[in-house]
Amino acid sequence: MKALNVLVVLFLITVFTIPVNSFAKSKSDSKLFDREAWIPADFNPEKIVLLIDNIPDANANKAGIKMYEKESKWMEEIMQKYYPYPYEFVTTESLEKYSDKSKYPYMLSWGSHFHEYMNQSAHLVSGTSGWKISIIDLKTGVESKTNEWSFSYKKGTLEATIKQLVKVIKERKK
Repeated sequence: MKALNVLVVLFLITVFTIPVNSFAKSKSDSKLFDREAWIPADFNPEKIVLLIDNIPDANANKAGIKMYEKESKWMEEIMQKYYPYPYEFVTTESLEKYSDKSKYPYMLSWGSHFHEYMNQSAHLVSGTSGWKISIIDLKTGVESKTNEWSFSYKKGTLEATIKQLVKVIKERKK
């Protein structure tokens, strides 16, 4: 009886360990996101002024306005700390001031993102939404693929994005 119990336990461990390990291995070994694909090949921050979308929501209530002000302050701190190149925040919907596309060819633009978390049998377990950033080529109007950073606050998304952007720029110079 004792030997049978040991065999049953070993069988159960094997049955549950192999699929879990192979699922985890396939996920960890694969490259889920290309964190560089969203950055245009000709992006050179030393020769341009990067624009950052910071247009307030025209329909925001008092709490929304307060959050906008707080996030604007955080975004400015992040840019000062991590981005050593010229940039400007676009705070109005009019881009007339930025019509020189040789000086202002790109703008970081905000969007929302929804991540789905799937279990092994491809059932939706949960989902989260957050902010994402892409680059708009103002010369062509084309929006880049998202950088796949997604956080619930703009601060986290911008910080991760700018750190990655600067890292890629430095690697391209080598």
